[in-house]
Amino acid sequence: MFMASNAPLISFLESADQQRFRFLLEEHKVSGMVTLSDVQKLPVYSVLFGLLIAIEILLMDWIRKTLGADRDAWLCQLNVGQRSSIDKHWKRATKSNIAIDRLSCASFGQEIRAASGLGLFKGDDGRQQSFKALRTLRNQICHAMEFALTPEQALTIPALVRDAEAVATWLQERIGDAQRGGS
Repeated sequence: MFMASNAPLISFLESADQQRFRFLLEEHKVSGMVTLSDVQKLPVYSVLFGLLIAIEILLMDWIRKTLGADRDAWLCQLNVGQRSSIDKHWKRATKSNIAIDRLSCASFGQEIRAASGLGLFKGDDGRQQSFKALRTLRNQICHAMEFALTPEQALTIPALVRDAEAVATWLQERIGDAQRGGS
């Protein structure tokens, strides 16, 4: 029931489906309360955005390490329309002198599709489904959509947070494998 007032917000989010509120303790007294209804508040958007963008960056890192010098080989996993869209963004980024590589011009969905084609989810369909659910949440957050208006919707967030943390750890392991040459 109690949580330190300076505890990371993510610690509440991870378990809000198991305990829907916490009293915040500062020194030796209750200084506030966090509840399931707080899941829809701006600080949660920020925490979730950071977590989900970290996963996207890890996914891009895996793709880059898996491909090595052949940095654009992932593009063959996409359809013509998707490649065209990336090329359009690439040209604009190059003109603005902010181009890193074509992968940085892809959407999260395109990155997931490319990673799938490169074998990241081989034998692990559940992990690919996790990525798709995280992509949906990422899009809602990035477009400032309300993702937890009802208690039922808010109760889905803790499982997604736990899944995101598991995905991040799993991706870091895959990146290590790719660096050692065994993607």
